[in-house]
Amino acid sequence: MLSTTIFYKEKLGLNLKEIFNSHKLVQNSDHSFSYISTENKSELVVATISPIKNTATFTFGGNLSFKEYEQVHNLITTISQEIKGVIDDSNSLLGYLENGEPAYIVKNWNSWTIFLNRAKHISMEGQKVRILNEDGNEIATGLLVGYEVDPSSEAQFSISSCTLVTTFGERTFSGSQLSIEPTGEW
Repeated sequence: MLSTTIFYKEKLGLNLKEIFNSHKLVQNSDHSFSYISTENKSELVVATISPIKNTATFTFGGNLSFKEYEQVHNLITTISQEIKGVIDDSNSLLGYLENGEPAYIVKNWNSWTIFLNRAKHISMEGQKVRILNEDGNEIATGLLVGYEVDPSSEAQFSISSCTLVTTFGERTFSGSQLSIEPTGEW
């Protein structure tokens, strides 16, 4: 199990419980809350409040899907911002960057997601994929030739165009925040 702790200065008491409830954490006991995954409806995070230490500790599995890790990351960072907390994620190592630096659920998160997305998309070249616009609607399918990342969004991996071989020949599709998904077909 991995864990991340948020240290906060103020005595938040019931206010912290209200914040947890506003983020869809379900109270298990006086100081324990669960966050249910939107993917498979299972318990994704257990958050434990320690009012004496002014901490909130989030415990989660080490074998989650990328989307589940995104949910955990967003939950922790959002709550930390709301309570003006300091995050210690030293017990939540997720992997390593290309340069060997460790990546955690918060520290180096953006660099890690960019690194993983680049590797994922390189491996899809030559495979049948579908392109989705920012609303999640499919705009094309075909064999992936290549893609371009939006240079203005350095903090995240954002595809601005991609080239496919379709039944109509090679075509390039452009847009903001395109996503490429493998179809699993040949």
